[in-house]
Amino acid sequence: MSFSNGQIFEITLVGNVTSSSFTGSTGYYAFVVFQDGVGNHTFAWPATFVNAATVSPTASGSLTQVFLWDGTKGYAITPGMVFP
Repeated sequence: MSFSNGQIFEITLVGNVTSSSFTGSTGYYAFVVFQDGVGNHTFAWPATFVNAATVSPTASGSLTQVFLWDGTKGYAITPGMVFP
């Protein structure tokens, strides 16, 4: 994942994501992870993210969470907000 064009990242899962990585400048980044209409897909957060929430498995559900990236690690600064 790269945030060269902004600080909000949205992804719709259409299958399982088994690994991910992150690069970006220091700052705050919001992630919105959507399930497709089938749902039950998994999302593996970058290993450098601390206290990342589990993505909702509900079809068409979503998870929103904000992180502070210090250049090395992403620290969750909000709880994961799950929406059905």
